[in-house]
Amino acid sequence: MTRRQLNILIPAVGIAIIIGIVWNWLAGNTDKLVYVLTPADSDDSARIERLVTEPIEQKLIEAGGVGKVHTYNEAGLSAITVEAGAFGTSIDGLTQKLTELIPPWTVEELTLRPSIIGLDKNDIVHVFRIYNDVSDERLMQTAANLLIGELKNIDLRVFANPLNTESAADEQTYVALGAVDEDPFSDMVESIQNRIPPEVYLNAHYDVSSHF
Repeated sequence: MTRRQLNILIPAVGIAIIIGIVWNWLAGNTDKLVYVLTPADSDDSARIERLVTEPIEQKLIEAGGVGKVHTYNEAGLSAITVEAGAFGTSIDGLTQKLTELIPPWTVEELTLRPSIIGLDKNDIVHVFRIYNDVSDERLMQTAANLLIGELKNIDLRVFANPLNTESAADEQTYVALGAVDEDPFSDMVESIQNRIPPEVYLNAHYDVSSHF
């Protein structure tokens, strides 16, 4: 091979490698995002936005490496979606980075434990919370087992929110992924509530992903 051929080949190979890297990055990230889901014991969505969503959003901006960020607040829940922004940042890597960046914390009387999950953009996301007024760990576990079983029966994938041992008997949060019609969903919630003591009650946020 002549020097001239080498001079042509080497840049061409370099360009091909760069194109391959960009293609692989795009293929792994364009249809994915990270959900930051933070339950909060407040019925005031504006308060949740101020105390939960805005501080998390500011941390995301300061950390860098993120693309578009979208937020949504409702009574009891802060929800944020984050796209990978930095070249070569995988969704798995971004999920791990955000998990380390946003640990559980307490503000005013709210104890906040974000769930940070890398998902496909077309995933349908539900958030379920179980409350226990009597701090009975056995009753809570019974309710949790019923909920998880029902969610899996309708082919939803279930993730548990991070908890510390002190709070496990008082409240638990689960994120479930998958499509379910509204009527069967409501029937399922009612069925679960009818099978657990009144001191333990279920609160569900249906189809969080529809807000993004």
